[in-house]
Amino acid sequence: LGLAVATIVLPLYLFRLTDALAFEMRTDSLTQLRNRIGFDELLDEVCESAISAEHERAVVFIDLDGFKKINDVQGHDGGDLVLKHVAHWLTVELGPLGTPARFGGDEFAVIVRTRFVREDLEAALTRFLRRAEAVGELFESPLGASVGVYYLEPASAITSRFACKAADQLMYRAKKLGKNQFVRLSQKLRQSLEALDDVAHETKSGKLEFDITAAPV
Repeated sequence: LGLAVATIVLPLYLFRLTDALAFEMRTDSLTQLRNRIGFDELLDEVCESAISAEHERAVVFIDLDGFKKINDVQGHDGGDLVLKHVAHWLTVELGPLGTPARFGGDEFAVIVRTRFVREDLEAALTRFLRRAEAVGELFESPLGASVGVYYLEPASAITSRFACKAADQLMYRAKKLGKNQFVRLSQKLRQSLEALDDVAHETKSGKLEFDITAAPV
């Protein structure tokens, strides 16, 4: 009887253990958001299916402004608390539209793959930026976020590497324009990766330059 029970229970235990380890491997331990591994896996799925997608998707990169000062003054415990607050509000405001993730440090991202309207996404980003400011006020130190939004058009052939690079460069553009705002790609993309030639090109530094519009908050 004991052997029969073990034969049934052991595979179930191993299955649950494997499932738990897989979840842990893809989850940020501090915020419980997806980590970079979990984000990359999901983005690969989104980009691979983009060619047959009937609706637009989006990749959002977020870098906190002012976090280093808070972390230096408040210490790592205070810094961790700030990141938890930010992760919470990111989930509240962007969670209904997409899947938030934390890359590590003060870098976050969101993959939006459900059907959405750009105005709704950008309104949610505006609310998140205000939430981030409020977190800074709670810790008596300025806090904001620079955000890059890269839209994937329906039926587009875009690699996950390109999507990440595009969102990352748009995020840094937001920083250069004064921080605490989002920058999105303004040029409408249609056919395939070749269609990007008129709005993006590789420079000697390997960075992408875009025809963009800024959206200060």
